[in-house]
Amino acid sequence: QWIKRDDGSGYDGFDRAGKIIASRTTTPTSPPLGCQICGQEWGPEGAFEPHGEGLCIPQFPKQRITIPAADQLTFIDEWVKLANSGRWAYGEWASRFEESFAAICGTRYAVAMGSGTQALEVMVRALRLRGKRIAIPVNGYIAHAQAILHAGAFVHFVDVDDDLMLDPKKLPKTQDAVDAVLTVHIGGAVSENLGAIQDYCKARNVPLLEDAAHAHGSTSEFGKAGAIGHAAGFSFFPTKILTVAGEGGMLTTSDPEVAKFALQFRHHGREEPGHDDPNVKHVLQGHNYCIDEVRSLMGWLQVNRLREFITTRRAVAAVYREKFPLVETEGSNYYKVIVADKVKAPFDLPGKVYPVPCHLQPAFGYKQGMFPVAEAACENHSCLPIYNTMT
Repeated sequence: QWIKRDDGSGYDGFDRAGKIIASRTTTPTSPPLGCQICGQEWGPEGAFEPHGEGLCIPQFPKQRITIPAADQLTFIDEWVKLANSGRWAYGEWASRFEESFAAICGTRYAVAMGSGTQALEVMVRALRLRGKRIAIPVNGYIAHAQAILHAGAFVHFVDVDDDLMLDPKKLPKTQDAVDAVLTVHIGGAVSENLGAIQDYCKARNVPLLEDAAHAHGSTSEFGKAGAIGHAAGFSFFPTKILTVAGEGGMLTTSDPEVAKFALQFRHHGREEPGHDDPNVKHVLQGHNYCIDEVRSLMGWLQVNRLREFITTRRAVAAVYREKFPLVETEGSNYYKVIVADKVKAPFDLPGKVYPVPCHLQPAFGYKQGMFPVAEAACENHSCLPIYNTMT
């Protein structure tokens, strides 16, 4: 982080060990980055500088939260207004956040939640899938499986295709084997196999759901992420393209009954949204899955920057595409830049999307070899550095 000098002459950039790795006389706009070996600052010119152990190796951030300076000032001003009003929850910012996000997705409704996991759980509850079986790709964050289980439904794992997403050919063939299908937009990409998954759902009259935790603003030939299925769940965890300065999620849908259930369930089953009516009725057993005004304010600011962020990420991906075999689809927001192979680099890479498929997590305890494509894909792919201000 940057620390202003006591004498006001400039700024010093410190690494996590407290060592100065960079200096500035002007106000810095991004975190200091240094060589992984010697700590020497990695300048914008991109030149490798020599030191005692060879050449400097650039240090890329594993993630970088992007809050433009103008938005930081707006956030502070509006935070002061919130503090003076005392309206920390159930105010205008949650509504504005929801409206702006629904517009991005092209859905009639968006309901903000405390996390992406909560959005997925409420989506399953709203569609009355308790006791039903939901097919999901075995490659994904464990939250999409846990959300289904917490909603009282059952998980039916399905192996993936080479794009790391659900393989429609692996879905069960019997007519009533599953009661819904959840697709996951890995890395921000919408699978080119989605048409076959849609046909599968239509033939069985079961809903298609979306785990769009990675896919803010992604598009495809099948529509915009968040508006392709009956309902979708998004995450605003700080690693995502958009953040709410903490945990947050969003359920999107064009079904008024799903939206109504979500609004009620997130606020202890209140009949009508709001907070001030002392005679309000609680019409179902709900939970406290609401989002507060501070996070909603940040979310609204971030949504207004989404197109800008995606444009930058697509430009970075275009450069990578010239050198690497990317796993991608047209319209991706490039939350992750995924390479099908293991990439050897003289610097630390951001790791993998998910290094271990869900079925091999101790919480599930399946045997190795049950889903071979997912197991191989999780082991062998790589992710390249990318963030919203990368050039």
